[in-house]
Amino acid sequence: MIAAFVVLAAWFSFQAVYSGGNIGTRGTFTASSCEKTVGRTPGGGSRGNGSSHELEVTCDGAFRPDGGAAGATSVRMTLQPGDAPVTDGDAYLRKLMNTGGKGTELHAAHLNPDTVPGNFLGEFNTSNPEKTEQSALIALGSLFFLAAGIFSLRADWPRGGGGSLPLKVAWRESVGPGTRGTVITVASAAVIGIILAKILI
Repeated sequence: MIAAFVVLAAWFSFQAVYSGGNIGTRGTFTASSCEKTVGRTPGGGSRGNGSSHELEVTCDGAFRPDGGAAGATSVRMTLQPGDAPVTDGDAYLRKLMNTGGKGTELHAAHLNPDTVPGNFLGEFNTSNPEKTEQSALIALGSLFFLAAGIFSLRADWPRGGGGSLPLKVAWRESVGPGTRGTVITVASAAVIGIILAKILI
């Protein structure tokens, strides 16, 4: 169980960073045109050959790194519903198809496709604030349960058969006296982090 919470915390921490477009060179992609390349029709049906594929849209445009350190580069970006910066990715992609996508801007991060991270994660990763917030909250929750699980194992609390020590006593014996202030500080930082995530992400 402890190992599961370690994996969850690590995975969703990575997802929070990745979904925020923080892995690679951050910048803005400005589309000049977009078209459907594979997947469901705008009405929701599959293609005529009967296969079922996720809706996919390809956009041509320019990627300009943040900070103006380098000029814009002509690129082609392939988008699926999970790449959209909103919850309803299908609707977002259908809108791109219907309007042609010209002038659409997406915050994204660029990875060199010749490197291992770029080959594994893809050349471009669009920023999705909602996914970032969800992943961050799940990571914080996983860390909370991880800490609770470690305490429970170390303090043998609660014990079966009603033989548990009072929580205060179990805490003092397993963690040590004088730690209440540290715990309160860490918990307060976590709460402030959640509030800031809701405001800033």
